[in-house]
Amino acid sequence: MASGFQQTHTILPPAPRNRSLLTGITIAGFIVSAALLGFHVDTDASPATGAQGGYHIVIADTAGGLPQVKHAPAVAAQAEKQRQAGSPVQWATYAHPKYLASKEGTSVPRAVFRGADSVTDPETFARTFFDGLREKAPLLSGVTSFDAGPHGGLLRCGTVAVQQTTEAHCLWADTSTFGHLAITELTEREAAQLLVKMRSDLEKPR
Repeated sequence: MASGFQQTHTILPPAPRNRSLLTGITIAGFIVSAALLGFHVDTDASPATGAQGGYHIVIADTAGGLPQVKHAPAVAAQAEKQRQAGSPVQWATYAHPKYLASKEGTSVPRAVFRGADSVTDPETFARTFFDGLREKAPLLSGVTSFDAGPHGGLLRCGTVAVQQTTEAHCLWADTSTFGHLAITELTEREAAQLLVKMRSDLEKPR
């Protein structure tokens, strides 16, 4: 296990076992849970600054070594719907690290990222975020903290069931931004490591 990415503690209890698991939908070979497609994120509208002037979200062509690819149609529709509703959240889809050699358009999983500026209280934001996710799907093992990397703040992950697989949802939040990664076929620890790598390309100083 890589140093700095050991699970530290569970901050929310697991969902009740008798709750039905969410059924996902497959669109153009990309597995996307309804938890992601219907989950709106609200951010504080006021600007925020960190210790060194703060950060802002920049959607990069390549993040953590993963090239940006086209959204699945349902993801594109949800992103546009939220944009028209005035949401500041930016969306991007990236190649899955296990399928980098696959041509775009083939039936392989992808990684969906969402992020926005203007987070002022990371702890409250993260709790509200995962509470909202739990309303869409039971978290299989609660929410776990990981090392957030050199940009600081917090990094937490939870996992939901999607069809016959699982989908990790990892969130970073600091006093400037948040970033959310949804991805299948990775453990929470692996998804956390990946999001830290991607964060250096997606979160830049103001």
